[in-house]
Amino acid sequence: MGCTSISPTLFICTSLVVLSFANVSVATPNKDQYELEERCGKDSASFFSINFHTSEDTSISNTSDGQTINGYRNHYDPISNKCFMLETTTILAYRAHPKYTATQYTLFDLNDHADYGSFYKNGGSASPTECVVKGKTCTSEVEWDALISPFMGDAP
Repeated sequence: MGCTSISPTLFICTSLVVLSFANVSVATPNKDQYELEERCGKDSASFFSINFHTSEDTSISNTSDGQTINGYRNHYDPISNKCFMLETTTILAYRAHPKYTATQYTLFDLNDHADYGSFYKNGGSASPTECVVKGKTCTSEVEWDALISPFMGDAP
C-alpha cells in the first residue's frame, strides 16, 4: 500500500475522507445543466397542458369515432442547448366505419418553436403514410426511432 508508517486507524480515516470527497464530486450534478433540464421539463409540461387542457402527462379524449390518447416525453440536449419534446398520439377509432387505430408522433424543438419530424401510421398498414425527421424520410417505426434518438437522448 505504501502507507506502512501510518497507523491502521489513521489510514482508515484518511481513506474514508478521500472516498467521501470522491463521492461528493461524482454525485454533484452540473447545476446549470440541471436547471436547463428542469426548465425543459416544465416548458414541455406547459406546452402539453395548453394544447391538451390537462395538467397530467397523458390526455384521453373521447371523440365521435372513439378515443384519442395523447402523451409526451422531453429531453434537454446540452450539446445543441435545445429542449426537444416528442408528442405521441394513439387513435382508437372503434366507432368509425371501418374501425381503425393509428399512431402519430411529432418531434418539436420547443426553444425555436420548430417541428423536427412527424410520423403517422394506420394500425392496419405495414408502413407509415408519413415518416420524416429533419428532411430525411423513413419507411418504418424502427427507422423513425433511429432518426429521433439523437434528439431525444436515446441510446442507438
